[in-house]
Amino acid sequence: MRISKLNLGKITIDRLSFADLDAYFELMHNDYIAKYCGFVPIDSRVNAKMLLDSDIENNTVAIRDSDSNKLIGLINLFENVGDNNEPLSTELDLGYLIQGDYSHKGYMTLALSKVIELLKFENKVKKLFGTFKKDNVGSMNVLKKNGFIKFSSDSETETWVLNLK
Repeated sequence: MRISKLNLGKITIDRLSFADLDAYFELMHNDYIAKYCGFVPIDSRVNAKMLLDSDIENNTVAIRDSDSNKLIGLINLFENVGDNNEPLSTELDLGYLIQGDYSHKGYMTLALSKVIELLKFENKVKKLFGTFKKDNVGSMNVLKKNGFIKFSSDSETETWVLNLK
């Protein structure tokens, strides 16, 4: 997905850069974020840099505080994998996270709505999937407010889908 800098008021979305390493490490090292997003916190700047390199290559969307330009959140889009382990570029899995001081203020809902607009404009992706832990009500609300509907669930997670076409 092609993204240029978009000012959305108190937040701005654009691409990640190598200059984001310190703020990126802060996000990925955060125990609270890791718990609710279902990953193990990054333990060093070296590991954070390797992950940042991958996220930059995969066109991860950066969410920034518009006043300071500091990285405060991320939206990741990953190609879904088909039955024969082939990438499905028309179906993307979504991952997102935001710093605690900025959560529950509508910023992720707004940022994701703009990413969805860009995906619709590019007209390549048919479905967007978001999976979250069942106790992460905030994440469910972000998806619900952006038009996603429940697709499946298991004992720990729910997956919601948005049809873009």
